Amino acid sequence: MAGRQYTYYVYMMASISRVLYIGFTNNLMRRTWEHKMNLVDGFSKNYKCHKLVYSEYYNDVKEAIAREKQLKRWNRAKKVKLLESINPYWNDLSDDPKYHYKLLSSNKSSTSHLNSSCHPERNGATEGSEVESRDLSL
Repeated sequence: MAGRQYTYYVYMMASISRVLYIGFTNNLMRRTWEHKMNLVDGFSKNYKCHKLVYSEYYNDVKEAIAREKQLKRWNRAKKVKLLESINPYWNDLSDDPKYHYKLLSSNKSSTSHLNSSCHPERNGATEGSEVESRDLSL
């Protein structure tokens, strides 16, 4: 008998002035709402990071935490390049009903896989290239 399948998310929130916040959660819809309502004390609240602009999902918590730490170590230019490869206009993905459907569908998957077309930085042997993910951007 298989155990419950868990899904973990690494995401980027942005402010109107394009300040970026990177986080990790097991419930992206709830966490996005918490950011929008200023319920998350600290950096994202201080800088008004209310727009969900990027996310990836994982079935392994250790992979998700490793990816979050990896992205946080990147310089801003590299983060922006990744974000804009999926969401060039920095749209709020949480406003799109298709995104919610895709997010809900991700909870039903049973494996993680690499989507190199969505993650050009992983096509070569880069730091963290062994980490696999699924992109949720439209």
